[in-house]
Order: sequence, then structure tokens, then C-alpha cells
Amino acid sequence: MIVAMKEGLKQKIKNGTADAGIPLSEQLGLKFRRIVIDPGHGGDDNGAMGKRKTREKDVALAIAKKLSAKLKDKLKIEVVMTRTDDRTVPLSERAALARAVKADLFISIHANANPNRKFRGIETYYLNNTDDRAAQKVAAMENAVSDRALSDLKMTLLDLALSANVEDSIRLANLIQKSTIDTASAKYGEIKDHGVKYALFYVLFGTEVPSVLVETSFISNPVEEQRLGSGKYQDLIAEGIFQGVMKYIGDRKINAKAP
Repeated sequence: MIVAMKEGLKQKIKNGTADAGIPLSEQLGLKFRRIVIDPGHGGDDNGAMGKRKTREKDVALAIAKKLSAKLKDKLKIEVVMTRTDDRTVPLSERAALARAVKADLFISIHANANPNRKFRGIETYYLNNTDDRAAQKVAAMENAVSDRALSDLKMTLLDLALSANVEDSIRLANLIQKSTIDTASAKYGEIKDHGVKYALFYVLFGTEVPSVLVETSFISNPVEEQRLGSGKYQDLIAEGIFQGVMKYIGDRKINAKAP
């Protein structure tokens, strides 16, 4: 069953149909009240670092704050951030927060890195197992400070196979990826589109809601590192993610009040 599900998901992404149809949340008439934004890394964990000493944790926080402001101001929706300053937050606590506040969406913000400094572009992930080595390496990099034990993995994989959030996560990832590429390209020319992928990111384990992780650009690339350090570029990325979220929610009435 798990193999069949994975092949089906691969085909949807390949065919560009992963964001088609009506999301489960919409079929059930669910309202969007609360989104959790997760700025990657923080505190003792700098994340990736560029040649100019630009730190992933700082870039992620800056973009997350801009995204949070847009969601609050333009959609009047409640936003909860896993951190609002430079502090250490274990990966498991980030997902636990999403459950505790009864979030409707979970978006984790990161900056990519690669030993080859020519690598550039944007990619968006959702949670699933993969045999793609490049995706595995990205997950390993982001999971490096995980507080999870190997014994946690078996039940997590079972949950993935049975999760009703996978389809919604794929839809959200596709919309965010496209809108972020379009928004950034409009100002900076061609932005390399690495598309939507999936991997085992611990920060997405157990959120119990549609969840994605956005690798906003390569901090290891000299040009993109300089952009990531710019408030203008950070705002463009935040705007692109915001546009994707807005398209995901659609024109449904948003109830901004907590239940």
C-alpha cells in the first residue's frame, strides 16, 4: 500500500496535477483560523551559513516575520510563530505547538545550501519518505539537530501512509512553489525552479495538519546569499509564500476568531 501511494504521489507531481481537485479541508467545510509559521533553526543552531557569514537562522526569522505580518494584515488570520527571536526550539516542540494551538496550516521557512556554490533556486517540500538522494541530503541537513530517536521512526512512517493531510500538503506546496517563483522572477529575472519534492523532515512530523517546508534560496550561492540578506528580497519571498497560501485558502470566508 505504501509503495502504491508513493507512486501515485510521484505521478501527480510529474503531471502537474497535485494541486487539482477540491482539498479535503474544503470538502468538509472547515474554516481557516490559525497558521503556524516556523522560522528554521535559531539559538545554538545557526543552520547553513554563506561565505559572507549570512546565517540561515537570521534569514528564516526575517522572512517568517514578514510573512506573518502579511497574513495578519491582509487575511486577518491568526498567526503563531514557533520563535520570534534568536532562541533554540527543538524540532519536536515546533510540531507540538501546531497541535497545541490547533493550527490549520504549518509552514517552515529555511534557506538551502550545497557544497557546489553554483546551485541556486527555490524548492518546497512536504513530508513523505523518498529514495531521492538530493532530497535525502536536504532533509539530513535540516534534521541535524533533531532530538528524535530512531524508535520514533516506525510509527511516523505508518502515520504517513494513512495520513489524510498528504494531498492537502501537496496542493499547498505546489501553490507556494509556483507563486514564490513567479513573484521573485518578476523582480530578479529567471529564478531556478526546483519544484515540489518530499522527504523526511522531522519538523513536519506530527503537525497533524497540511504542512510544508520552503527552501527559499541557496545561502551557499554568492548571488543568492546577497539577496537573502536583503530586506527587499526577503519581502518578495514572503509575498510569494503569502500568495500561495491565499490561493490555497481560496475565496472561502476566513474566521479569524479562535473557537
